[in-house]
Parts: sequence; structure tokens; C-alpha cells
Amino acid sequence: MFWNKESKEKQAMQQENLQLAARLSYQEARLDHQLCQQFLARQDADTAAKDAFLAWQKTCYSYPEQEQWTIEEEIRALESYIQWFASLQAEPFFFKTNYQIEDPTLLIQPLISLALVQNALRNGYNSMENHPVKIRIKVAFNQFTMEVSNRVNHYLEDQANNILIKNFQSRLAYCYPGEQHSLLINSNSNVFKCFLQVKLAL
Repeated sequence: MFWNKESKEKQAMQQENLQLAARLSYQEARLDHQLCQQFLARQDADTAAKDAFLAWQKTCYSYPEQEQWTIEEEIRALESYIQWFASLQAEPFFFKTNYQIEDPTLLIQPLISLALVQNALRNGYNSMENHPVKIRIKVAFNQFTMEVSNRVNHYLEDQANNILIKNFQSRLAYCYPGEQHSLLINSNSNVFKCFLQVKLAL
């Protein structure tokens, strides 16, 4: 009986830790602290630029946390993030996107696509036109598939070994437990690639 109680308490604590990491992952997707720091460090931002950035941040803050939204809204938020990221870079930034969406009204956890993109933009090379960050999203039937790849940053031992990815893995486990999701991460001497699949409710 004592062992049973201890086991249940341990499981409850593990679930609480999983939920906390999942929430941290969502918050970083919603309000990217590094991007905010980049904007605040700019010396050339005029009033209009500041107002536009603050308006975008206000929009991000209004994104739902406890409810799902449509694939269409997810893509729109992702595109907005990428455009802001590109506008704040001192060097040229190259990326390619490809979307194949059969039903944009299907529901998904908000900003679930951002962590892999944030990881590629922050930790991979993206300033070479011949080696852009590539983002592919496909939604068919009840399957959300995403592939993100970037040129390897040879100054990093492992691009997947960071709190951004670890918290994201926790969010996937919390929001889409068991076989509802799969995340594969591969890397060679040239390319770092993530492949995500999520089962959506019909």
C-alpha cells in the first residue's frame, strides 16, 4: 500500500513537471525572448517600427493557450514570426517554405510548429542563399506532417541538445501523448533535420 501511494505521487509529480515544461515551450513560442531582445537592441527603430512590433507582440500574447485553433491560423502565425525574424537580422536571411494543406479548418495546438523553426533559425546557418532553412508542412486527412532542415552549425556539438527542444518534446508528450505524435531528429556533417508527425482530431 505504501509503495502504491509513493508510485502515484511520483507519477503525479512527473505529470506536473511535464505540464510545466509544456507551458514553458508554449510561452517561448508565443513570446520569443531572443527576438524581443534583438528588437530592443536596435538603435535605428523609429516610432512606427516600435508600434508595429508592439502590436505584433500584443497579437502573439492574445493567442489561445488552453484551446486549439485551425491549421490556417497556425500557418499565419508561423509566417508572421518568420517575417519578423527576417526583418531583425543584420545579415541576409534565406528560407523556403512549402505548404500542402488539404483542410485548413482542422484543429491543432497553437504554435506547435514554432519550436522547430526557432531552433533552426537560432542555432543553424541561414545566411547562405544556397543553403536556406527549409520548412515543409503537409496536412492530409488527420495527419499534420512537418519537416524543418538547416545547414549544420559546426560550432554546436548537438543542435538538438537545448532547452528549447527538450521543452518542446515535453509539450508534444503532454498535448499528443503516446502514438499521437512522433518526432525524429537527424544530423550529419551538413544538414540538421527534424521530422514531426501529429495525429489531428477529425
